[in-house]
Amino acid sequence: HATQTARIMEKFEAVCFSEKPHMVLVVGDVNSTAACSLVASKLHIKVCHYEAGLRSRDRGMPEEINRLVTDAITDLYITTSDDASENLISEGTPAENIHMLGNLMIDSLVSHLELASTQKLRLRDISGMPLDLSWKSETSPYAVMTFHRPSNVDSEDTLSVLVDEWLKTAEIMPIIFPIHPRTLGKLEQFKLLDRLTSSSNIFITGPLAYLDFLKLVSESALVITDSGGIQEETTYLRIPCLTVRPSTERPITIWE
Repeated sequence: HATQTARIMEKFEAVCFSEKPHMVLVVGDVNSTAACSLVASKLHIKVCHYEAGLRSRDRGMPEEINRLVTDAITDLYITTSDDASENLISEGTPAENIHMLGNLMIDSLVSHLELASTQKLRLRDISGMPLDLSWKSETSPYAVMTFHRPSNVDSEDTLSVLVDEWLKTAEIMPIIFPIHPRTLGKLEQFKLLDRLTSSSNIFITGPLAYLDFLKLVSESALVITDSGGIQEETTYLRIPCLTVRPSTERPITIWE
């Protein structure tokens, strides 16, 4: 984290010197969000944070640190939900600097949903071979699953427990698993991948393009994930979402 953040800061400072912006817009809660905010703030350039105010209350998450750091030095706060605005106000942020404008990711979903529905899914396994989805029809329920967070996949003990649960779930309904490179690497490292590939009801594919993934999720019966964005998308689509995390910065996905 330190190396990546430092490299971003060094490169972005040069951009600020050459472009001389009046304001820097940062998005979300990744390392570049905090890094670019720090650079701009120290150069006395205004910072606008889109997706400000989200809080998990879990400082074990690197994203929570990025959110706290960024919002501490932001000038203009764009929030995606009322609870995020309330978090900022409780932290002492002036209300006149906060603007709740809604969720761009959901705007994107709404505008692409019809196009996504026309996609013809041609999924391939991690070796590049076409996946046999002959069982899949409009009436056959299936689950979509994604995992990538270090707290879930970096520990052999935790990942072993998750693999057990995934296999149990696959006995109830088929699971389509677009796998994150980090997760694939850890499954291979801990010699757990064979347990999944030997299941006839777990279909592992590589990362999917946006429209393909949107079609896959929108037609699913269940989503199992540790992704914040997918929590929001399934909430809008009214698809049950099992969020496999001890906390979430998007509590609206639980309330709704």
